[in-house]
This record gives sequence, C-alpha cells and structure tokens, in this order.
Amino acid sequence: MAHQPPGGQGGGGWRGSDWRQPQAGPPPAAPGYQQPQAQGYGQAPQQGWGPPPQQQGYGQQPQQGYGQHPQQGYGHQPQQGYGQQGYGQQAYGQQGAYRQAPPQMPKPPEPEAMMVVPSPVGPHWPLDPGLLFALPHRSAEAAATPAHAEMQLSIQGAVPHVLGEVARLHALDKEAEAGRKRLRNICIALGVVGFLTWIFFIGVAIVIAAFVLWFVRKGKYDKADIDDRQLELISSTLVTFAGELKTNRPAKVIADFRGADKQPALSHHQTGTGLFEMEQNQFAYQHHWCLMRFVLADGVAVAVDVETKLKRKTKQKRKYTKKKDIIVHEVQVRLQPPKGKSFGVHQQGHPNPHALPGLQLKRALIKPKQATFVFRTPPSRRVCGRGGWSWFDPNGQLESTELVGAIIYAYRTAARVRKAFTAA
Repeated sequence: MAHQPPGGQGGGGWRGSDWRQPQAGPPPAAPGYQQPQAQGYGQAPQQGWGPPPQQQGYGQQPQQGYGQHPQQGYGHQPQQGYGQQGYGQQAYGQQGAYRQAPPQMPKPPEPEAMMVVPSPVGPHWPLDPGLLFALPHRSAEAAATPAHAEMQLSIQGAVPHVLGEVARLHALDKEAEAGRKRLRNICIALGVVGFLTWIFFIGVAIVIAAFVLWFVRKGKYDKADIDDRQLELISSTLVTFAGELKTNRPAKVIADFRGADKQPALSHHQTGTGLFEMEQNQFAYQHHWCLMRFVLADGVAVAVDVETKLKRKTKQKRKYTKKKDIIVHEVQVRLQPPKGKSFGVHQQGHPNPHALPGLQLKRALIKPKQATFVFRTPPSRRVCGRGGWSWFDPNGQLESTELVGAIIYAYRTAARVRKAFTAA
C-alpha cells in the first residue's frame, strides 16, 4: 500500500494538527515525493507535501517563517483575514511547500471586508410604539444656558436603528439631569447642616465638602446633558420621513451636541486693557453640528446640514462679566435626482423672507444634477447677567416642524421645475 500523507487521503496538504506533531525523520519515498539534496531540507520541494517543519527552508520551525504558531504572526489577528477560516493557503504562504489548501476549507474573506461593520438596513416603517414613546418630545421653550455636553453621534442604518440610538442618548440625558438635581439637594442639605454646626470645627469641614462635591460632580453631569431640542429635531425629522424612504438604502446621521462657543472662534476683536479701560471682546463662532442623509422612495437623495452661527460680546464689570449672544441657525438642503434623470435646466431662485413660517429662503440654485436651498432663521438674543442666562428675544429657535417644512419646500420646488422642463 502506498504511503498516505499526514494531511489525510490524497495529498491535500498539512493540517494545523499535523505540523504541530512532526514525524521523526523524513517521510518515506512515495510517488510524487522527491528526496532532498545533500545540502539538507533548505530547498523548496517540487511537489507533494514538502519537508518536515523542523528543518530550514519553506517549512521552518514554528518560531520562524510562514509556518508560525496559530497564536502568532498571520494567524493571530482575525480581522486581517489570514487563517481565520482554517489553515489554508494564506496561512502557510503562497510559494512554500504547503501550496494547496484543503478542499473542504472555505476561502478566507478579504481584510477590508472583515473590518467593515455591516449596518442594519431594513424596513424603515412601521415604527415600534415603545420606541416612539422613548424619543424626546418637543419642549415649550429652549434653555437659555449654553450647552455643556460633550456627546457626539455618528450612526448609519435603518430608521428604527438610528432612532434607538437617539432614545439611548435621551435616556442618558435624563439620567444626568436627575443626578444633577440629587446632587444639588445633597449639597444644600450639607450646607444647612454645616451652618447649624458652625460653632464646631466639623461645620466648616461639612461646608467645604459640599462645595467640593458640587463642583466635582456637576461637571460630570453637565457633559452628558444634551439639549432636548437638538435630539427632538433629529428624531422628529426621521419619524416624519420614515414611511417615505427607500427600503434598501440606509439613513445616516452625524451630530455634535457640543455648544457653538466650545468651537475655535472664527474671529476675535478686543478693546480695552482692563486696567484703566473697560475690557470688551467680540467673538464669532460657527458650528456645523448636524448632518442627515437619506434616500426617498422615488430615488431622490436628500442631504440636510444644520449650522449654528453665534456672535458674542463680553463686557467686564466690577463683579462679573456681562455677555450678549446673537444666534442664527442655517439649514442647507441638497437634492440629487435618481440615476439617469435630472431636474432640468439651470435656474437660480431669489431670496424669499416669507418662504416658510419661521424660516427665510436666502439662496436657491437648481442644476440638472443637484438642487441646493439655503434657509436661515431670524436672530435670537440672550443675555448673561448677575442671575445667569436669560432670553432677551427667544424668537428664531429652529424647530423640527420648520426643518421638515424646508425639506418639503425644496422637494416640491425641484419637482415643479422638473415638471415644467419636461412639459416644455
């Protein structure tokens, strides 16, 4: 009977369990196996299984060469695609003795494909009532205090998947608000106890502990405190268009919930030295905080960008610094027609301050392959004095209904131009 190779019936090559238990001495001569030359096993075999893994050459010892231990080298990181699905040709090299992979082993996937996390793309509608209940609701008035959150959102997938992430951030926001209230009540109670026991040294320690606890823990809760209106703006827009989206195309949302004043200032102008003259500063900020991408059922791609522009003036007082903010929100809606179609001829629209309630149309440009509409809110003003932040003119806050209206207005305008061009 002819000698069978250690990999199994036929000459299919060495398996992982075979080369870890090498046979003593070279294998007996068999058809298809060439005896190595006098200089040893350093030469590559012409065909067959190859020399034993103890010797030098292409079948080196486990600590060298391409035949390494499965926990090291190319067989260590699964995301690189080498040796994940078995000990095939990529696990032992392409020019060595182990040239052929076992036929029953599937081909390992490419490294790029393994590193990509598949996004859940599925039906965008209907939505779970429990999910809708967990989403943030529209508040009556926006908070005047600037945002201190340091949370960001970047997600792509079906609308229920994206809304689930928004609901999770909303739950974290509510937990941070509740924790800050508990912290305030605890610090107030410690302050009262410390005041009542002021005659003893323990009272001073209690008051100091209350101040330290407040300033240390409050910053942690502020980092997770997101503006509810920003979350509601994203969730309401996706809920409104969920039934109109293409099923096999995901929705994409990128949001930065940090305040506009946390960004680098575009410009800074200072007057006064602060010694003999009153110091005044003027800052200009621009914060592109929201990006949404989705495709409608008719194939029209919608891209929405929301930007906040802030101008701040500070004036140094004797005991505090007075601040005045002017806030303007800008919405840019870009539409792209389906593949093989166009919006018609090149056309430019004129600014319309009464295009939508609460929004002004600043610019409109319709090209055959893209339509761009830019909307802007009226300026809103807030002031920071001795008692903190308060609204001087709260009008001009961007609402979710206004954002949805801007998308519908842009879509209908582009469709009207396309219809007129087709009829002509």
